[in-house]
Amino acid sequence: MCYKDGTWYNMLHIGKPTVNDAFLIPYQQYKVDKKLDDGHSQSGKMSYKVLGTVTDASCSGTESDYDLTSKTVGCNIIMELD
Repeated sequence: MCYKDGTWYNMLHIGKPTVNDAFLIPYQQYKVDKKLDDGHSQSGKMSYKVLGTVTDASCSGTESDYDLTSKTVGCNIIMELD
């Protein structure tokens, strides 16, 4: 469960190896997000979660977009489930 905007949601969280750690570079995360959702890091049903080795700076260059120039592994996946 994840709490967002005053509501609890069921979430799928994917990371490595302790689920909290990053396993994708921001470009890879963007491609998955674009295919399954809206392609923006802080909107829609897919994003990343700041935990373990994942930070806002490691995955997102701005509030709404992934840092597509970064070649450093810095993202994990969270997806809101209906």
